[in-house]
Amino acid sequence: MKKKFSLLYNVPRLLPRESFSSWVTRLSLSQGITPSILLKYLEIHLIDDLDRHIGSLNLKQLCKKAGIREYEFNGIKKIFSSLAAFEQTGRYFLLFSGKKARYRFCPICLEQDDCPYFRIEWRFKVWHVCPLHKCFLEDQCYHCATYVTLPLNMLTSGYKNMGIGSLAICHSCGKPLSQVSPALIEDHPYLRFNPEDHLLIQNGRAFLSALYFGNYKLCGFRKKHSIEDLILHPGSKESYWENFKWNAELWRSLTIT
Repeated sequence: MKKKFSLLYNVPRLLPRESFSSWVTRLSLSQGITPSILLKYLEIHLIDDLDRHIGSLNLKQLCKKAGIREYEFNGIKKIFSSLAAFEQTGRYFLLFSGKKARYRFCPICLEQDDCPYFRIEWRFKVWHVCPLHKCFLEDQCYHCATYVTLPLNMLTSGYKNMGIGSLAICHSCGKPLSQVSPALIEDHPYLRFNPEDHLLIQNGRAFLSALYFGNYKLCGFRKKHSIEDLILHPGSKESYWENFKWNAELWRSLTIT
């Protein structure tokens, strides 16, 4: 006898470059249940990092129950499949708060989103600046200094656990995450950025691009190298990325108004 599944209703679509944890958070709110109950229904075991392990999840079953197409997850699957080539060292490139998946965020993106969501690039340590708004990503809520960790239960988040209706709201204090003066790069003379700073920002974007496409090129050369070769490149070493010291809070503190 063929097994029947009940489809979920009012399923939010996966938005451009949205992380899997962000989508699961919005989906659970749309169903009026907690992420843990939702994941159990979708036959996904609770793990410490939904994003990083997306390649091992039963997406076919998930898509059947949620009524969406599996190819919608191809982009984020490519990124984390490539990151898996780094084995245990791949974890270094991701943000965590304890065992929870942590995210930076662009306050302008969240303010302008019709439906606020968290981009997969905001999960990566090497992605420091929003290329669209030319501002540093925020590391935490400006009001209460709480990190954004996903997935989260929006039904009991926010001020006095009264719940939040948007990912643009802090799950701890309930205030808008976008309610902060953006750390705009143009507020400072570019002299404050040395050539190495610029290179690290550019290479951070190039690193995500390499993960997505599964290959990379060196500047000035046409030859493409596989993602496995990138493991041996100096740019894959932790010490290389530790040279970048700027963040939104420090940039704001030095900005002349």
